[in-house]
Amino acid sequence: MAPPCDLVASREQISERVALLAHEIERAYQGLRPVFVGVLPGSVLFLADLVRAVDMPADVDFVSLRPYSVEGRVALTLDSAIPLAGRDVILVHDVVDTGLTLRTLQRMIALQRPASIENCTFVDKEHRRIVDVPIRYRAYTAGDELVLGYGIGWRGRFANAAGLWGVTDVGALVDDPAAFDAEIYGSKPRTQ
Repeated sequence: MAPPCDLVASREQISERVALLAHEIERAYQGLRPVFVGVLPGSVLFLADLVRAVDMPADVDFVSLRPYSVEGRVALTLDSAIPLAGRDVILVHDVVDTGLTLRTLQRMIALQRPASIENCTFVDKEHRRIVDVPIRYRAYTAGDELVLGYGIGWRGRFANAAGLWGVTDVGALVDDPAAFDAEIYGSKPRTQ
């Protein structure tokens, strides 16, 4: 029996969608040099493909967050190395869900007084928003399923899957993650 997961987007479909987003960004930032700031770790593959598809001068940097610390606050664990004052910043995310972490990150970035801040996400789960955060660029939208692949992992697994997958039964994934290997990677289940 196949595990409860579905291919949301193939490698080819992702490439096409990223190219379309890149063209949107080129038009919006014509004559400017934006800074793409990837939110680690999940945005790495999306960011890499996106900035290579954008045919314009741009800078790239990263931030890393610890979303839910012991104190219940978002903590910045890696700040941008590029000064962002006066710059047009595009924050690149893997998944935007409740918006709580993103809102906090936007406030932290705003303290550096950039000219503008826009958000670009690979997967948008807008229906799960607790706070309103504007997403200008989105590759895909998703429901309540757990998304995996293309940089988005689960417990160290599946981030290297070429496509984007939706898992509808997280309990089955927790019970037997190796059973998902054949479906996601097209091979026999791997042993641990």
